[in-house]
Amino acid sequence: MVTDWLTGFTNPVDLRVAEDGSVLVLSWGGGTLQRVTYTP
Repeated sequence: MVTDWLTGFTNPVDLRVAEDGSVLVLSWGGGTLQRVTYTP
């Protein structure tokens, strides 16, 4: 089964997992670097 878990980015070109477990998303279309974190 495949599910979408990270959406809403414009032309993401790279994803990295940081040491703290957050996900860094580099978007070409938006010219941005965004950090996605989880808070229980």
